[in-house]
Amino acid sequence: MPLILDAQTIQQPYAQVIEYASDRELQGSNPNAFETSRFPVSDVRFGNVVYPLRKLLSAMYLRAKEELLVEGLSPELVGRGDSASTAFEDFSLQFHQCVQSLIFKRDFEFTDKEKVTWQKINDVVDITVFKNRTPLVVQQYGVISHGKVSYPCKIKWDNGYTEPIDVRVVKSSNFVNYAPGQAVRAIVRRNQITREIIDIPFVEKIRSLPSNSEMEESGFVDEVLNGEQFPAVDWE
Repeated sequence: MPLILDAQTIQQPYAQVIEYASDRELQGSNPNAFETSRFPVSDVRFGNVVYPLRKLLSAMYLRAKEELLVEGLSPELVGRGDSASTAFEDFSLQFHQCVQSLIFKRDFEFTDKEKVTWQKINDVVDITVFKNRTPLVVQQYGVISHGKVSYPCKIKWDNGYTEPIDVRVVKSSNFVNYAPGQAVRAIVRRNQITREIIDIPFVEKIRSLPSNSEMEESGFVDEVLNGEQFPAVDWE
């Protein structure tokens, strides 16, 4: 069965901070030290992950404490840094980690503290829209087929489904040379709603399928090498 990966490659967070108001209260003898800075937040981004907000939120950076508070999400989540931009990047990382740790939990698995945090997140983030926009990333094992062409055009996955493969969405230049019957391990990104393949960012040859694979037991590899036709894909 496919293994859903619960983490994505960590990338440098992207944060766009638009500062539109400052309360200038001098601190000691430093005329450049502002007490607070306020700016609007239209979404929260970390790498290529975008969390759509239900409304524009207000963020406030406390320079004296080097803390960033965001409307509706603080004090559970507080960004820290020596500037508003740095603190917002820290907040974005914390927010991303928090959502990813809670989004797949069932109701009875939440602690009382997590329930409060998750409710606050749901109040400001459209989780349904986020799920629908975010690709499903899975690890899958399968066997290559060439069909009637000279390059890989189908894979029968170890869950029993046979699927056409467009070599252009496979991010491996050597994939076109994979032989019929070759067992593979792949990281596959799929549309969250339709389950169609978006792309295959990683694929590698493996010596054989996992030992508990039904495909080995059914003799499917022999069928591939004998050129038998595959049934159509059925996601139901």
